[in-house]
This record gives sequence, C-alpha cells and structure tokens, in this order.
Amino acid sequence: MANTNAAFGFSPDGTVGGGTPNFRLSRRLIASNYGTKIFTGDAVSPTISTSTGYIVQAAATTTALAGIFMGCKYLSTSQGRQVWSQYWPGADATGDVTAYVIDNPDAQFVVQAGGTAIPFAAMNQNVQLNVGTGNTLTGRSGMYVENPTTTATLPFTIVGFVQDPPGVNGTDITTAYNWVRVTFNNEIFRAGYLAIA
Repeated sequence: MANTNAAFGFSPDGTVGGGTPNFRLSRRLIASNYGTKIFTGDAVSPTISTSTGYIVQAAATTTALAGIFMGCKYLSTSQGRQVWSQYWPGADATGDVTAYVIDNPDAQFVVQAGGTAIPFAAMNQNVQLNVGTGNTLTGRSGMYVENPTTTATLPFTIVGFVQDPPGVNGTDITTAYNWVRVTFNNEIFRAGYLAIA
C-alpha cells in the first residue's frame, strides 16, 4: 500500500538502544520579536551567528540543532495573561518566550520521508530535514527528512524504519513518504556541534 503524504515532524520514540526514556524537557528561549512560527515536532537550532542564546526554527540548510520543540508559554500581549501553546505563533509575546525542547543526545524520533522513499540501504546514514507546512489548528509540525548521505555534519542519523503493523500508512519502505527512525547526529550535546560552533 502506498504511503500518504502527511508530515508530522519529529515524534518522540524512546531512546537509542531501547532504554526507557527518562529525559525531561529542557527550557530554551525564543525572542519575542521572532516572527517565524515554530510547531510541536519542529527541529530548532541555536542562533550561533548572533550569539544571542535564543533558538529559531531549523531550516533545510541547518546542521547543528538545539533540539525538538514540544510547546511553549509566554505572556500574551493581546490577552494580558500567560498562554501555554502547542506552537509559537510568531507574535503576541511581551518578553521572551519559554520553549520546551527535547535535547537528550540519545533521543530517538519517528519522522516521515519526503517525496522519495528512504530505503533500508540508508540505515546509519545521515539525513537532512525539510521544513514543510505546520498546522495552526493542531500545532503540529510539517517537517520531514530527505536525501540520506554520508555527510558528517547533517543533523540526524537514520537508526531504523517503521514497518509494523503492515499495511498502515508509513510502513511501506518502497514508496515515498515512508516513516523512519532517527536520532541526533549534529546537536548541542554531540561532538559534531562542538566542531563547527
């Protein structure tokens, strides 16, 4: 059965090695004037070039990551109260936005491939993200991955494939939009990040 194009970003799927995940969400900051939406399941990157300490939505050219965004809270200018949200809407904050991210270097995620299937032969290769379109109704990411290679600085490494139960969307590894398991390759707590920071 062919897979459906329904990208959902990076969904937590335990840790590499199969241990019970016991990591907590880390707090990071988004600048109140940062105008790009960030959705649950989006990869985020540190603002290295400006050294501000803030995070931003990762781009398709990103190498080093700060983690995976899982929601935020901020003082809403329009509502005059603290708001908890599945996504950062790109405006309406008085002061910095507190973001919650998964940054455990052993975290594992399920993510959809792009318009070309990622084959089993790509196991252990590194892969780049693409942004896609987030959903403002659900707050869910539209990110996906594509173009696995041996390039050492790419943000993720493929560690598995979703193949069960057979016939379910994403489990056909021979067609586009299949689901793969990835872990961080180039992230703030891994050596690749330190080498390019």
